[in-house]
Amino acid sequence: MVSVTPSYQDLFSRPLSTDKIYVFENVLFKTDDYQLDEIAKSDLKKLYKELKKDTTLYVHIDAHTDSDGSFTHNAKLSSNRAISVSTYLIPLGLSKRRLFWMGHGGKRLVSNNDSNEGKQKNRRVEFTMSKKKGLGTASNKFEDD
Repeated sequence: MVSVTPSYQDLFSRPLSTDKIYVFENVLFKTDDYQLDEIAKSDLKKLYKELKKDTTLYVHIDAHTDSDGSFTHNAKLSSNRAISVSTYLIPLGLSKRRLFWMGHGGKRLVSNNDSNEGKQKNRRVEFTMSKKKGLGTASNKFEDD
């Protein structure tokens, strides 16, 4: 008997929990870039739909880089990635009050940085949905106009 299951399952095809860190599977960045492509935007729209279901949820966006480049450059690049993701959610209808973001640079590697595949995994964006406003003390937030 043979069973075939796909190796990729859409992150949003299953119920998501609060206070759990999720890695966007399709929000990937090229080296030294923070522009969102259409595939990334599709995942962000799915996140917005989840957040729309429960208006008491906050979302915390954490962006990362690989370890190539200087600490200062990677800190700015990861912040730009977090802002890019976060600001895409606002025109969809998510209140700025519900968004928190932080760039971590290359401090939290999840893969070997010696290969292109490993570097791509390190250039990730994570999110956490929470009933808590501002996880951790270092979360940046958007000021309302």
